[in-house]
Amino acid sequence: PSNFSLIRSKLRGRDAEIRTMNDTFCKLTTTGVSEVMFVSGFSGSGKSRLVRTVVPHVAVAGGFAISKKFPQGIDDSLSLVLEAINDLIIMVSEDSTDEELYSIASELISSVGEVFLSVIHQVLPSIDLLFNVNVTSLASLGRGMPEQTSGLTNESISFILKTLITAISSRDRPVLLHFDDIQWTNASSLSVM
Repeated sequence: PSNFSLIRSKLRGRDAEIRTMNDTFCKLTTTGVSEVMFVSGFSGSGKSRLVRTVVPHVAVAGGFAISKKFPQGIDDSLSLVLEAINDLIIMVSEDSTDEELYSIASELISSVGEVFLSVIHQVLPSIDLLFNVNVTSLASLGRGMPEQTSGLTNESISFILKTLITAISSRDRPVLLHFDDIQWTNASSLSVM
């Protein structure tokens, strides 16, 4: 019948993994120490669904969850990582108070300085949303800075992302970044992640 649908309400056989992920998330919200988890398994074994079981906990804790999937054969997988961080910036700007945005902006400025913000803007165009200024104003802060992101090293991009994530995330505002199918990414994207 056309009105028949299969509803899976429980992820079966993954109780230990769900418990591990929830325990790790709880530890993050109490200690504030970042964690990296890799979920592996055969195709179709429920890895992505397993990660999605944690997403409601992130939302309840006042945090942000971003999920991206690496397609097979992509040449520039780093752009997908940067897209995820841009999505995070948009989410943070929409869901944060002015005081929270001010705190994030202040931490970024104290970490990298106002001049370096234009470099961050080259890699992460949504950054201006955290500063409540337009793109032209933000870009003018970095007079004399390089105009091309192609000159940035993976180490520079990694530093930018780490600084931004550190400014955004906290015990009260955890961040979950889920990258699916990382076997299709390249070494430079993995080094940045």
